[in-house]
Amino acid sequence: MSGGGGDTITQTNEVSPYAPSTQYLNNILGEASNLYQSGTGSQYYPGTTVVPFATQTQQALGGLENLGVAQMSGSPMIQQAGNVLSGYAGGQAPSVFAGGQSLNDYRDVLANQAVQGVQQEFAGMGRTGGSPMAQAAATEAFGRAYVPTALQFREAELGRQQAANALGQAQQLQAASALPGIQSAGDARAMAGAEALIGAGGAYEDLEGRRLQEDLQRFQYEQMSPYNRLAQYAGIVTPIASGFPVTQQAAQQPSYNALTGALGGGLAAGSVFGGNPYFALGGALLGGMGGMF
Repeated sequence: MSGGGGDTITQTNEVSPYAPSTQYLNNILGEASNLYQSGTGSQYYPGTTVVPFATQTQQALGGLENLGVAQMSGSPMIQQAGNVLSGYAGGQAPSVFAGGQSLNDYRDVLANQAVQGVQQEFAGMGRTGGSPMAQAAATEAFGRAYVPTALQFREAELGRQQAANALGQAQQLQAASALPGIQSAGDARAMAGAEALIGAGGAYEDLEGRRLQEDLQRFQYEQMSPYNRLAQYAGIVTPIASGFPVTQQAAQQPSYNALTGALGGGLAAGSVFGGNPYFALGGALLGGMGGMF
């Protein structure tokens, strides 16, 4: 059996990049440090990121605001209709009769007819039509003709007045009932116009939003371009640097002690020939020499 001594050194492997790529790896590290220290890519977008209202949207919002204020303050058309209906509900139906033919015309005609009739009658009797008796007769004749005519005229006039009032009041009620609908139609038209403007404004704002996104993307591209180019450069260099054979340093083996080996060899040979002292001594000498070498 042989013996040995000395310290055992742990085996290590040192992996080195491909030698021609070393300068490029140093360039990558240096450029990465420069970019980080320069603050490139940390700038915020200098412009506003809020899309302003389009002119159409501003007009629509102004119209909606005015319409809302007008609706809160009440509708003059609905108020007018309410006044008319309230008057009818309270029994205050207005008269719309403008008047017909005057009774004075009939009265003058009847008076002339009565006077002429009396004068002719008195003239036939040889009397004058201007005497007190003639005048009294004319007055009586006028009364007999005028009173029935006046009553008939009055009744006809009242009928015409009632018919005119009924027609006028019906038309007034119809108009009053239509006023709220007209007001609602006007409000709906105004609302539709405002909504149309809002839709048009939204289209313009969408276009401005897409233009803003384009500017943001261009700004971000310019900000990140140095990093992206460095990453592309590193993506080319790194596989080359690590993909070629590397240098491996072999570990040192444990050192061998000749004296220890000779002693071990002599002891082993002596034990074999231990029965004969001469053979044992010779075997020890031979084993020691063998262990030494």
